[in-house]
Amino acid sequence: EIFRISLQNDLNKYIFDNNYKYLPSYYETSIGYWKGKNNASLNSFSFTPIFRYRPAKFFDVEPYLEAGVGATYISKTKIESENFGIHFQFEDIVGIGFRFKNFDLSYRYMHYSNAGLSKYNSGVDFNVISISYRF
Repeated sequence: EIFRISLQNDLNKYIFDNNYKYLPSYYETSIGYWKGKNNASLNSFSFTPIFRYRPAKFFDVEPYLEAGVGATYISKTKIESENFGIHFQFEDIVGIGFRFKNFDLSYRYMHYSNAGLSKYNSGVDFNVISISYRF
C-alpha cells in the first residue's frame, strides 16, 4: 500500500508564458508512506514532471491522459523480501483522468525502480485512484 500527499504546480505559466507546448504540464512533489504486508514500512520523497494531454472538453468535463518520469528518494533500501538496492529510485507514472471544474478524478499506474543502477532492483508497482481539488 502507498499513502501520498502531493503538491502540483504549473511552473510554465510563470516561467515560460505557456508558449512551449512540449514542456511538462505541471510538476508534482510528494511525500509517501509505503506499507508492506507485515507492517514493514518506508518513507519516500518524489519530484516528477508530468505531461498531460487534454484532447477536448465536453461541457464541464475535461478528460486527460498523463505520463511522467521523476526521481524518488526512499528511506530504506529493503522492505520485507523486496530489495531496492539503493535509496534513489525512478518514479514512472501513466494515468487517465477527468477534470470537473476544480476537481480531478484519476487513475494512475506507478512504477518505482532504480533502472539497473544497482545489483539489486526489486522494483514495485502501485495502482492509485485519487480525487484532488485545485486551489
